[in-house]
Amino acid sequence: MLTDDQLMGIRKRDMAELKEIKVKLPVQYLINLHYLKLTSSQGISDVVTQALTEYFTAQSLPLEPRNKAQ
Repeated sequence: MLTDDQLMGIRKRDMAELKEIKVKLPVQYLINLHYLKLTSSQGISDVVTQALTEYFTAQSLPLEPRNKAQ
């Protein structure tokens, strides 16, 4: 039996799907991100993901595990 969502063609979002956003940051934040990128051998996306994960954890907000296969 089809659900109402399936009948209407509504696709449930994959919460592990990566999305791209554009943000404006103070120059010092960009310098700090670049420094972390160079010293940790990670990409800026990984550094930002790590920082946001730590922030959201401190705020007691739910986190979806990131799929490392992507």
